[in-house]
Amino acid sequence: MENRKKVMINMVCLLIITSLFTSFIPTNVLHAATTTYKYYDYSTKKTKSYNDSALTYICNGASVDLSKTPAMLSSNGVALCSVTALFSKTLGLTCIYDSNAATVTISDASTTIIVKIGSKTAIVNGESVSINAAPVKVKYADSKLTRVLVPTRFICETLGYEYDWNSANATITIGSSMDLSINNIGFTYKGDTTSISINNKLLSFGSLPVITMDKVLFGPAKKIFTKSAFGVDYSYDSTTNTLKLVRDESTVIFTLGSKSAYVNGVAFQLPIAPNIVTNNVSGSYAIYVPLEFTATALGLDLNNNSIQCNCTITTADSLSLEASMNELIDCSTALDESVSYFEWLTTDSFANQLSYFDSMETNYLSAFTAGCDNYGEYIILKTKYEATPTIAEDDYSIHLVFDNVINTVGDHQYSTKSYAIDYCMVESPTDNSTCVIIKKPSYYSGYVVSTLEDGSYCLRMNNSYSYEAPVKSEEDDVITLSDQQIYIPLPDSISYEKVTFKDYYWNNQIIIVLDNDYTEFYKENPISYQHPAISGITTQLNSSKKTEIVIKTTKIQGFKSLNSSGGFVMTIDNPGNIYKAVVVLDPGHGGKDPGASYKSSNGTLWNEKDINLSVLTLAASIFNNTDIKAYMTRINDTYIELADRAAYPDLTDADLFISFHCNVLVNASKQPVTSAVGTGTYYSTLNKNTSTGGITSRMLASKLVSSVSSALSTTNRGITTADYVVVRDTKVPAVLIEAGFMTNSTELDKLTSSTYQSKIAQNIYDTVAALFETYPEK
Repeated sequence: MENRKKVMINMVCLLIITSLFTSFIPTNVLHAATTTYKYYDYSTKKTKSYNDSALTYICNGASVDLSKTPAMLSSNGVALCSVTALFSKTLGLTCIYDSNAATVTISDASTTIIVKIGSKTAIVNGESVSINAAPVKVKYADSKLTRVLVPTRFICETLGYEYDWNSANATITIGSSMDLSINNIGFTYKGDTTSISINNKLLSFGSLPVITMDKVLFGPAKKIFTKSAFGVDYSYDSTTNTLKLVRDESTVIFTLGSKSAYVNGVAFQLPIAPNIVTNNVSGSYAIYVPLEFTATALGLDLNNNSIQCNCTITTADSLSLEASMNELIDCSTALDESVSYFEWLTTDSFANQLSYFDSMETNYLSAFTAGCDNYGEYIILKTKYEATPTIAEDDYSIHLVFDNVINTVGDHQYSTKSYAIDYCMVESPTDNSTCVIIKKPSYYSGYVVSTLEDGSYCLRMNNSYSYEAPVKSEEDDVITLSDQQIYIPLPDSISYEKVTFKDYYWNNQIIIVLDNDYTEFYKENPISYQHPAISGITTQLNSSKKTEIVIKTTKIQGFKSLNSSGGFVMTIDNPGNIYKAVVVLDPGHGGKDPGASYKSSNGTLWNEKDINLSVLTLAASIFNNTDIKAYMTRINDTYIELADRAAYPDLTDADLFISFHCNVLVNASKQPVTSAVGTGTYYSTLNKNTSTGGITSRMLASKLVSSVSSALSTTNRGITTADYVVVRDTKVPAVLIEAGFMTNSTELDKLTSSTYQSKIAQNIYDTVAALFETYPEK
């Protein structure tokens, strides 16, 4: 009995202790949900099951859609998430996957991170950094989607995002302020972003999410209203800066920068003006509109939950267009509410002359007004009889010339102190004509003219922006592009490895060659671009019936490409931003200037210009198969001015300049001195430029003379100073090589031998490459 009491007491004590112990355990640790799914791991080549915490990501207040590509915890508890879902589509970062190298590059304006599948070492701005979990490449069994998952805390914190892990509910919260611009005016947005569900499907916005401005939901019109099942037609006219959305019987017309909109021809006042919003980090931009107004005008229901930062847009069941109209603010009386800058009437100062003008049936200026209304700023000119002016422009102003219209105002200048029309002036070019001169605003992008009902002539300035919103599919699993990138789709029948790239830099062209005729494919899938240095992209068949994609640039551009989903991404930028280093090779002479001309031992006459071109063409082909880019001042038998040769490094971001020549020596009678032999180099002491790594002209001359003389097995004549234009006036270290003497038949035979030319070319490359290894460009 006593033992039984002891057992009971012990059990009670145990229960009390257990109760006390568990009371100190946070109850929320028990609430993290779990999930189970299968995936294929490309590293182990095995199908695995995930049965652990179901991770949730919230970025800038909005949930990240991971329904088809769920995140997971690594074996050591590190959160891994899809690069595409989180960093590309949600945060709008530049993300490039190189399948050959098994690497993913994630970058913003200042930081570049490279991670490798299966590796715990990352490269951050060129420096190696250890990470706590290796990226993995998986294929989800349910969705059949393949994704690369990366450790998100490391990536986010390296890029400066706030990162919080809540173990209680397995939720990761990522926050950041956004560097945005509206109408080219930059600001930092620190408010919440709102997720949008269209008919219960969550949209992905990338770097251009829905924001709140002046308590109004403001979002990208094309993404929300056309990337859905609502059947909305979208069109933007850059000449008038008008956006038209059409759905069923509803037509909504916006003017960018204006708080007036038209719904089926009726004007309404907007709570906020539509505008072009740019993410200054990613470079992406889109036309933003007030969402509630737009949804209502199109006959849609928008339900906004401002507390949870989400809203839904659905097809209205009972809301008619007429009912929608009643909720909007009518601004059809805008002209009555206009602000007048000035108003001049003929009767104010010419009343005593009007009867004379009228009796002669003479046309004259009878009213001149300027002001601002809800449609923007205007100038209205009224004449006795209806007249249309001739319009001319110069760099600073617009000229309206009314022929056979007497200037009843006199020569006057009117200051409007307005936003768009700074001032205008009236003058008389002749006794029987009137000219109105309107100063252009600093952001001028055109004007719109119309004739009003009373016959008056009205001119309005356009807004400052005249470019179209980008046109590219946001549903494709494609990399978010920077300003310097373009995406080129490929037909299914051709792989990226079969694509050939040709650099026609002398014509400012990059040509991409595909083996068959795919011109119809590119008619149906045009290549879009917003690149500042691209002037056009065309597709054509060449003489071999192969497809050529011709990218025309406004200046010499470097380029690189990477395989991507359904095509490839090209980065096109100034050469110095693309290549490890850049060298200009200058084949001396050319065209009408043959250089020296002598016969080799077999009696063949050789021009120096041809030897020079042959050697450096070989050298350029060697350079261009490496990470050092070579540009040639001429690629054929063309005459190039010396000053243009010296200026070529400026056009190509070059680090070094090498001019190649052959030497001669003649006596006073102009007869060749056959005994002269050897290789020498020249540089100018007036050229004090150094490469960013520290290479000087003298250093380059010394290294090259040794390597080239060794290749030709000729005498090393050393280095000499000379003020030749091409070595003196370049803005980078520059040398001139005199490889050998054409007046010596033995050396001429070497100079014209393909074997020796290849040796010279290889030695030029080897020397330059070794210098860049020792003195790397920064």
